[in-house]
Amino acid sequence: MDKSIFKLYSTNLYSVHADSLVCSIANKNIDGIDNIFAVIKPQNISLLSMDNSSLHVGYSMNIGREFLERKGIIEGEEQTEFLSFFRGMIYNYPAFELIVEFEKDHSIINCDVIRVKGGCKRELPYYGYVPFAVEFIEFAPNGEKHIIKQISDPADYDTFRIKLAPKIGQILSRLFAGVCFLDAIDLDDYIDGVRHSYQGRGGYHWKEVKGDVNSDSQISSLEFSINLNSHIAKLYDRKNLYYREYQVISHASFDPGPDDCYESTDKFIWAAFSFNESFLLSFLASIETVSSFSFEKQNYENVMCIRFNKEMTKNRFEELTGIHLFELTQHTSG
Repeated sequence: MDKSIFKLYSTNLYSVHADSLVCSIANKNIDGIDNIFAVIKPQNISLLSMDNSSLHVGYSMNIGREFLERKGIIEGEEQTEFLSFFRGMIYNYPAFELIVEFEKDHSIINCDVIRVKGGCKRELPYYGYVPFAVEFIEFAPNGEKHIIKQISDPADYDTFRIKLAPKIGQILSRLFAGVCFLDAIDLDDYIDGVRHSYQGRGGYHWKEVKGDVNSDSQISSLEFSINLNSHIAKLYDRKNLYYREYQVISHASFDPGPDDCYESTDKFIWAAFSFNESFLLSFLASIETVSSFSFEKQNYENVMCIRFNKEMTKNRFEELTGIHLFELTQHTSG
């Protein structure tokens, strides 16, 4: 039987092939400071490997992060040390959700990401101590993040077992040359609401994930694509609201002549969801009476398109399908 693949992000991105992960909380006194961390014991582990290829290393938003630019299998003492002093995220989003069972009361919760943070001194040039916490985080269909459970009080320290289950339903996606998914860095930053870099950028709203239009809007069609390997479907629509081309006459001696310029305003609507056979059939049945399917040529490719034959809005679509549509209005010029 194939092992589950757990993603562990802690400066670098690791994959753990195991049946489950058993996590406990431990501390070690270093220079008179209590260092608190998670101890991970994979059950029936077959492989621990590092691969940063899916991280957006090198983008300006990630300048200043520390990455070990290598791939490879982690074995022996290096494997033991990494798993025995873990801080970071545990996940396999968006394909899987985490099933977590706690040892003390045998309660079970489902979440998307587990984040182990703090329990150590702040990194230079900052001072002070970062309180320890284990956060069990869930992403709502509308993109809101909820901490459904948190362990921070020593009296609540507990051992818990993590297993994977296929994620069914709406998943968080971002708008970047179409619909794409958040990597480990994006997830960590999205949970914080801050893009971390050495420049210390402040808080911001993730418009490319949640959009900036909250009002209900009419929709006439949606591109619809499904991946049968990942069991993920995407919905997408782009409409140009305004476009203008013009020329700016330059009299500078080093750049004579007119410059061609443009202004454009576009509206984007999108969503993504994971499915199994029954969920996909239910989704198709929910829109069967209000839409038709066709293949249309767009950007030299045949794209499946859902065309609505009755008046449709984002809210009405969510009522029918349970899928929340995000909307973003974007202004560009050049």
